[in-house]
Amino acid sequence: MTVSVRGRWLLRPAAAVVARLARPWMRRALVRSLDGLAERWNEEVPKAVARGPLQWRAELLREP
Repeated sequence: MTVSVRGRWLLRPAAAVVARLARPWMRRALVRSLDGLAERWNEEVPKAVARGPLQWRAELLREP
């Protein structure tokens, strides 16, 4: 993962240290998020594919 930081030259070294220390936490958070996304995908996509065109049309035309 690459991150570029703009700003004051004095804060760049501090930001680099913080990013280095936070790397394991950020990696775990990213993996957790992607796992959650894959779970939702596996739950929702088969339901969406199983709907027929008439069901999709009725859902899209229904007023909120």
